[in-house]
Amino acid sequence: MQAAILSVKLRYVEEWNEARRQRAATYDRLFAEAGMTSISEHTENSAPIQVPYCAAQGRMYFISTSLRAYRRDEVARVPDGAQDWD
Repeated sequence: MQAAILSVKLRYVEEWNEARRQRAATYDRLFAEAGMTSISEHTENSAPIQVPYCAAQGRMYFISTSLRAYRRDEVARVPDGAQDWD
């Protein structure tokens, strides 16, 4: 039973992975447009957060997206006019 289910799911794995990569790229773009992030292979820099580095020839498989927050107080601050979800 489990093998039958997995054989069906395997047909969709690459499609699901591509959708995850597209969502991660959207997050990266939105953070960059907000001036909150930079994409770098170096550790600490001037941006409040850093997204995972992926070499141009690399291919990431996202299960979750992790951010490194160097200045958490800036990341946690809700900008004027933004929705506070707390």
